[in-house]
Parts: sequence; structure tokens; C-alpha cells
Amino acid sequence: MKQILLLIVLFFSFLINAQVKPKPGIKAGLNMTNITNTNYDIKSDFYAGISLSLKFSDFYTLQPELIYSRQGARIQLDGGSNTEIELDYFSLAIANKFLLFKNSNLHAVIGSFIGYRVSDNMESSWVDIFGIFFNWDVGMFVGLDYELSPNFGVEVRYKRGFVDLPNINLTNQDHIQSNTVFQIGLNYKFGK
Repeated sequence: MKQILLLIVLFFSFLINAQVKPKPGIKAGLNMTNITNTNYDIKSDFYAGISLSLKFSDFYTLQPELIYSRQGARIQLDGGSNTEIELDYFSLAIANKFLLFKNSNLHAVIGSFIGYRVSDNMESSWVDIFGIFFNWDVGMFVGLDYELSPNFGVEVRYKRGFVDLPNINLTNQDHIQSNTVFQIGLNYKFGK
């Protein structure tokens, strides 16, 4: 117990000494999503969420995020009509932002996420009896973030899930079918 307390004290003293000032923020933008190893088309939708920027140095910022993301794919049916696979996730992401050039506002972003599917329009599977296991997605993302001002920025990201989506394409069972998302959006950080 003493060791845990000591670690907590050391962590907070590091934050105080590093003069890290948390900056909460909001973000939203356009999702262009699809599912790997299918011949489906891109589905356009949106994402929105909150973030907390922790700037540890001039070149590195850690940014936890809680994001609601509408994903899926568009399917062209026989006869020319379209339908959509709709997969809605709440994701917890950890973004690592690195300043690319000194005295610039351009950051490279790399991170990971874990997401929980909160809704979809797919029929349930006998494999997913409890509705628990196949609702999770885990993956990584890369991108760029450009700060137009200390509080306002533009972001572009490519996000890839690693978890196989059941019941997506029953004719292609030999390949993993996972989420892919291209995002472009705006972010705003509160405070100075």
C-alpha cells in the first residue's frame, strides 16, 4: 500500500515539476469508413468527442480522447439500390502528438484505441450469444494535426481496427474483416 501511495505522489510531483497544464477540448469531423477484405463502398458519416491535452514538452503532447464514431460500409445490391452497414462505437483513444518542425504548428499523431460498439443494424449471430465479445474493437491510428491557433486545429487521421467483424461478408470467411476509417475534422482546446 505504501508503494502505491509513493507512486501516486511521485506521479503528481512529476506533473507539478513538469508544469503540465491539462487543456480539455472538443473535436468533431467527417468519417469515411469501410470494411477490409470486402468489395463494399465507402460510407460517409461523423465522429465527435472530448479530449484532454497534456503538453509534457515543446515537442510532445499526450492526449487521451473519448470519441463517438459512426462507422460501417455501403453495399450496392442487385438492381442498383444501396444499403449501409451501420456500426456505432464509443472509443477511448490515447494519442501521442509529436511536433514535426521547430517553430511550426504541425504535429505527427500516432496512437491506439479500444472501442465498444453501442449499436449496429446487423442481425445477431449464434457465436455472439451474450452480445459482449464481438462488440469490441482494438486498433491504431496515425495522422497529422495542424494548430491554426493555440486553441483551434485541423486534424487528419487514418484509423484501423484489428478485430474481425462477424457476419459482415459470409462469402469471404478466410480473411479478417475489420474497420478502416479516414477522418478529417476540427478540434478546439479550452483555456490559454
